[in-house]
Amino acid sequence: MPCLPAKKKYHIDRDITFSVYDDNKDGIMTVELLDMVKKPGDNVPDEAMWNKQFSSGLRYYPLILKTKNDDIIITEKGAPLYVCSKKVK
Repeated sequence: MPCLPAKKKYHIDRDITFSVYDDNKDGIMTVELLDMVKKPGDNVPDEAMWNKQFSSGLRYYPLILKTKNDDIIITEKGAPLYVCSKKVK
């Protein structure tokens, strides 16, 4: 799958519908991309890897922050890596 050429400038112009939820109430939020509509001004090639990484149906486990001005910041760190947990007695 081709990557985007490093020296070309791209304009991403899309309407993205997504859902944020915590199904099992453990504090780990899930962001699921539901729909993405590419607008005429968007010049990212359809075959670019970027389109596969951010396509409908994918789920992400982000860090969600809220600023003092009530802005929401969603940072995607990929799927979480399970390292270890304390044994519960």
